[in-house]
Amino acid sequence: MYIISVFHKEEVLKLQDEWLFLEKGTEMTYFQSFHWNQMLTEFTPCDNEFCEAIYCLVRDREGRAILIAPLWIIKSTFRVLNKKGVYLIGRQGWSDYLNLIYRDFDPQAVSFLFQWIKNTFHLRLFFFEQLKETNSLYRYIVNTCKVNKNITTKCVHLPLLASVEEYHKTLSKNSRQNLRTAYNRLQKDRHSITFDFDDKPDLELCKQMRACRLAKRNDKNYSILDKFKKYIKDKFVFKFPSYLPFYEDKQSHFLTAYIDGELCAFFCYGLDNKHEEIVLMAVGISEKYAKYSPGVLLLYEYIKHQIVERDIKTIDMTRGDEKYKYVLGGINHFIQTINFEL
Repeated sequence: MYIISVFHKEEVLKLQDEWLFLEKGTEMTYFQSFHWNQMLTEFTPCDNEFCEAIYCLVRDREGRAILIAPLWIIKSTFRVLNKKGVYLIGRQGWSDYLNLIYRDFDPQAVSFLFQWIKNTFHLRLFFFEQLKETNSLYRYIVNTCKVNKNITTKCVHLPLLASVEEYHKTLSKNSRQNLRTAYNRLQKDRHSITFDFDDKPDLELCKQMRACRLAKRNDKNYSILDKFKKYIKDKFVFKFPSYLPFYEDKQSHFLTAYIDGELCAFFCYGLDNKHEEIVLMAVGISEKYAKYSPGVLLLYEYIKHQIVERDIKTIDMTRGDEKYKYVLGGINHFIQTINFEL
């Protein structure tokens, strides 16, 4: 027997103690932390006739917190593309991995929660996005629910090895040559490059650099048909308020590279001490210095630094299969966007 208590986004602070306990679970990530989700409340729409944001705290009969479900409920379909159903808060934003919040996965508690949602909101369809395919919730859904659609997205991470020498051996011959070439170009052109692994750069400059990189990538990768589809989607799909993590996440950090004292690359990252990993979020590269691959060199030097310092065990490069991730030895893992019904 379980007991469910419902909280709205204005009441999230009431969940802090239980959330901080549950977020220590081995399947949780930076994006399941209390501080990240408290930040997200500022970018979660207010309740209206179409949708409602709720946080369901599930306790066992002894009153112990078992899980917290941050849910965005669409009560009736609107603008055609916004389907009636149950979604996870954090979608359409910077949360690369979504999940329920739990220390140890309890399938009976999840079953109880799903049935409660079905009975309370009269909803059968669930749209859970960006679940790690290795986590217990995803496996539970696949094994017990009727799956209508499942979309796989590639992510990349790098488990840190015991020594820099061992790490170098994992890099391809081509990768090692690319790194040498980048340094040789800098030396040939008489440039000096410096790195900072916990910097406080000019945020407006970071925003501009990111915007330029994004525009160039979209022009290169999107066909006219892709751009038309994106236009239609943007017109009809409900858009959550936009934000940048390096403005809103007060616990975010920066890796930076400077060429001759000028910012040329940055990675905004989240540090997850509980799970000894970092997650890379926003990235920016200066077009002026792009030929020197400053972003690759920055991350390469940071990897070597962390292998020596042993502060973390994993560098999670999150969503996307950009080339630089593999140059530095990253390996694939996958997230699933799953449409299922009870």
